[in-house]
Amino acid sequence: MFAQPCVVVANASKQIDGLTAYEVERIFLGKMKRWPDGRVVDVVYNEEKASQIAFSEHYLNRSWRQVATYWRKKLYSGRSMLPVFIDGHEQVKEYLASHPDAISYLDSDELDPRVKVIKVEP
Repeated sequence: MFAQPCVVVANASKQIDGLTAYEVERIFLGKMKRWPDGRVVDVVYNEEKASQIAFSEHYLNRSWRQVATYWRKKLYSGRSMLPVFIDGHEQVKEYLASHPDAISYLDSDELDPRVKVIKVEP
């Protein structure tokens, strides 16, 4: 298992405290495209390997390989644009800080004031 749990995060100014596990899954699979306030969600996948694996298994109930295959199929079908893929915790935090409607995930020991933890309820 992984030493640090993975948490869902957004821009620190985002006016939302929580989402359901179902909403998180739908957002990260491109099926829910808007925040509850109606603004378009900017989905960011953190390509730091341990975080990718922990997030996809815990929140998406899929292996990271299954998630990657899912997005390739959606891209090649012409039905969807890919989310943003960023390599590393610091780069994810920088992106979230400058994009108010972005959502991503980080290891819990990587948090700082630029991001806010989104509570995920069952």
